[in-house]
Amino acid sequence: MRGVKRGDLRTVIGVPGKAAGTWPGRENKTATRRTAGA
Repeated sequence: MRGVKRGDLRTVIGVPGKAAGTWPGRENKTATRRTAGA
C-alpha cells in the first residue's frame, strides 16, 4: 500500500479502469481491489 493510497484516489478519479493497469504487478493487485471498490 505504498503510494497506492494517494495515487489510487487521484488516479481513480481520473481513470478508474486504467488505474489498476498503471501500477506494477505488485501494487496492481491492491490497486485493482481498491479501484473496484471505489
